[in-house]
Amino acid sequence: MTWMWFCSYLLDHFQYVRVRTDLSPASLMRCGVLQGSVLGPILFLLYTADLVKLVQTYGLPVHLYADDIQVYGFCLLSSVDQLQMCMLACVDAVANWLSSNRLQLNAIKAEFF
Repeated sequence: MTWMWFCSYLLDHFQYVRVRTDLSPASLMRCGVLQGSVLGPILFLLYTADLVKLVQTYGLPVHLYADDIQVYGFCLLSSVDQLQMCMLACVDAVANWLSSNRLQLNAIKAEFF
């Protein structure tokens, strides 16, 4: 019974946009968590737990902030090229993980320096 309730919470919801008094046509959302839901942050953490493990396989520290991820590293000046290659490989792996989990890397917000 609980499983069915949980599935109904995540599947087949309608969504629309309201601007003042104007409403867009409703669109069926096959999966996902309703924006502003109480369970949303917890479900997001569960959903992205494997992402942290993925980044850590590259030996890099990672921080998650709401729906943002920060991967960083530090090294001696003599190892900058090696760290850069590691970071680029990690970013590629993260982008692939996101894609395979129905998420998308926002290239406009992504920074590498």
